[in-house]
Amino acid sequence: MSFLQEAQPFIVEIIRPPAQETTVADVLIGALGLAGVFALAALPLGLVAGYLLIQWHARKRPEDDHMPHVGPSMQLDVFESTTESASDQAQSKS
Repeated sequence: MSFLQEAQPFIVEIIRPPAQETTVADVLIGALGLAGVFALAALPLGLVAGYLLIQWHARKRPEDDHMPHVGPSMQLDVFESTTESASDQAQSKS
């Protein structure tokens, strides 16, 4: 059993290079760069979405979605015409 040796631990020391300082200018350039990427991505997506909405709206007119307008003035006209015709009939009978 002499061929078995006890395992000896070994230590690895990682030496990192010195970190570069981050300045305010670096943060601003990074933020503007990210905003530019978002703006460049939003531009074609917005154009495609707008085109699709215009095409959909052109094929399906909004007038097709609504019932005919029935306002109070139309109901009054109908009511007045029936009362007038009833009063005309009553006068013609007498």
